[in-house]
Amino acid sequence: MDTHANPRIIGDDDWRGQILRQVQTADGTRSVVVAWDTGEQVTLPMALLTRQPDGSYRVPLGRETLAQMSGTQDDDAETIPVIAEALRVEKRAIETGRVRVQKVVHEREEIVDEPLLREDVHVERVAINQPIATAPQVRYEGNTLIVPVVEEIVVVEKRLILKEELRITRRQVTVRDPQTVTLRREDVVVEHLPPEEDAARDPVSASKKADSPVG
Repeated sequence: MDTHANPRIIGDDDWRGQILRQVQTADGTRSVVVAWDTGEQVTLPMALLTRQPDGSYRVPLGRETLAQMSGTQDDDAETIPVIAEALRVEKRAIETGRVRVQKVVHEREEIVDEPLLREDVHVERVAINQPIATAPQVRYEGNTLIVPVVEEIVVVEKRLILKEELRITRRQVTVRDPQTVTLRREDVVVEHLPPEEDAARDPVSASKKADSPVG
């Protein structure tokens, strides 16, 4: 039976009360002192109590029987308290050490060699020297841009002569232009520090522990 709380007790005609304590009568019977809902107290043998699933106890006695027992019990009966010890466990947090985390930036140089695209223009002059009626339009032949170049010359009659054509071909040339770039990398340095109390008592050993590398 739980001695740290006052369990509820219920009788046959639904009377209710509380178990105050355990006692042992003069004849050695283990009993309990019950305070029922009228405010009176009565001592009942523990053998009459039946534990219920909710932690309460039930006794097969009605109010009338309980009143008779309360009035006939001997006031000189010896009451012996039954005491039990309970273990109480507590947890508390203590500081066992501290950790300092630092970031260190390292620099290194690497050579970057990536292909770059560059366009060149090749100009080819093609002599034509043919009379034309009108100036030709600029045109494309594949990747080649053809730009007509005309001029007028003095003759008995004026004629338009196609003197030459410029053949401009666009070519793609792949070249390499190595360059040096700077890349950064971060390392983490973990420094173990002692508790503040240990550091105050022994600053020399605390400094040695703080300088030890992380394994």
